Amino acid sequence: MTGDNNGRDDAKRRRSPEKVLRDRGVYHLPDIPELEEPAGAEEPAEFDWKDVLAFIIASYQIIFPFLGLVLAVFLVIWGVLWLMSM
Repeated sequence: MTGDNNGRDDAKRRRSPEKVLRDRGVYHLPDIPELEEPAGAEEPAEFDWKDVLAFIIASYQIIFPFLGLVLAVFLVIWGVLWLMSM
């Protein structure tokens, strides 16, 4: 064993970092073959009434917290001004 390579094999020491990570199973995504487009893939998506209802509910779940915050700030400012006017 020599002191300059600390017992490691020169071939292993010279491998690229990508090769080392691939051998360890880290940072390596397997090659995925290209899939052909299925026939009729260009047709627009069709939505049922349940899908539309789900979209509406989801949008209100995003909008209502902001509306509630605006209302709360308005009421706090209005209350402070009302108390100052007394």
